[in-house]
Amino acid sequence: MYRVAWAAVQRGLAEALLGYAVSIWKRSRPRLHPRLLPPPSAFEDDEDEDAFCGLHHHDCPCHSHRYSTPPRKTLKDEMAEVTAEMEALDTGEDSKNNPKSKQMSIGRKKFNMDPKKGIEYLIDHGLLKNTPDDIAQFLYKGEGLNKTAIGDYLGERNDFNQSVLDAFVCLHDFTDLILVQALRQFLWSFRLPGEAQKIDRMMERFAHRYCELNPSIFQHPDTCFVLSFAIIMLNTSLHNPAVKDKQTIEQFITMNRGIDNGDDLPRELLE
Repeated sequence: MYRVAWAAVQRGLAEALLGYAVSIWKRSRPRLHPRLLPPPSAFEDDEDEDAFCGLHHHDCPCHSHRYSTPPRKTLKDEMAEVTAEMEALDTGEDSKNNPKSKQMSIGRKKFNMDPKKGIEYLIDHGLLKNTPDDIAQFLYKGEGLNKTAIGDYLGERNDFNQSVLDAFVCLHDFTDLILVQALRQFLWSFRLPGEAQKIDRMMERFAHRYCELNPSIFQHPDTCFVLSFAIIMLNTSLHNPAVKDKQTIEQFITMNRGIDNGDDLPRELLE
């Protein structure tokens, strides 16, 4: 796992999650030595970019693996891409002659500006059913949708949005994937919101889904949850030039001792 993560770092990794990952790690691993953590300067870059962009796999539709160093993508760039995609959808023959297609385009635009109002518009016009499964399918397909808006909607605390999140996570198939590959797939489908509690809920759902589909790897979903943030920290600290003392494989293994319900994970799993 360490080698996979290091290879991914060489292709670049977003830093948006690092500060939160460290806070989670500190709460989950209070005995962690401070010298094993990246310095505070590593957390000062708040430039908006895709989480885990450097961990996409070879089947990822974005093809970011083709670049040795992927270009940074700002929110403005992402909005421009989404707008271009929506305009391409609007120029089709069906869109010109079918009022439903036009309403769908309007609904997407509304969603990107205000996710709640966009979903309400699509439901009111009969383009979406007011069910978690139908809305989750719409978000999972993501056609013309801004990934930040998807993350914001999934991160809302009310019961309905949480049901949509559950249905959304269940659309991902992590069977027989190593944890890094599963994280790639999951974090490509939306952009994690900035609020710590929202990220916590999403990553908790991810951990439960991964363990459900791969029951023999971890004793408890909490192990998957903690290790996921350890991988985020590892990738970001190795990639960030502000971190002078790069983690070694031995340090990474030491950091993750006892996280599997008090037991150590197999060394080969962490390597």
